[in-house]
Amino acid sequence: MNHGLVIHAPTAEALQRALNNLKNFRADDSTTPLLLIANGPAVKHALELPEVEMSSLIRLCQNSLKTQGLEPGFYQTVASAVVEVHRLQQDGWSYWRA
Repeated sequence: MNHGLVIHAPTAEALQRALNNLKNFRADDSTTPLLLIANGPAVKHALELPEVEMSSLIRLCQNSLKTQGLEPGFYQTVASAVVEVHRLQQDGWSYWRA
C-alpha cells in the first residue's frame, strides 16, 4: 500500500505554505495520496480562498468551523483535526506541519 502525506495547517500563514507544499509535492510525485487538514484560524482563511485545483485535497475541522460559526462551503470536513491526523498516522501516513 502507498501511504500518504498529511499536511497540517493551523493558521492562515500555514495554510498558504501548505498549499505551496501540496503543489510542489505533486509536481515531483503524482502517486502519493495527499491531504491537507486545516483547523483553527486556517479554516476561516480557507473559506476566503476561491476554489483551487487542490481544494479536493483540503479537509476542514468541524470543531473549528463550529467554534467560529462557519459553514464548510465546498470543502469536505473531518470531525476533529487532531483525531484525523492521529488516525492517519496510525494508518502509516507521514505528517508535515506547514
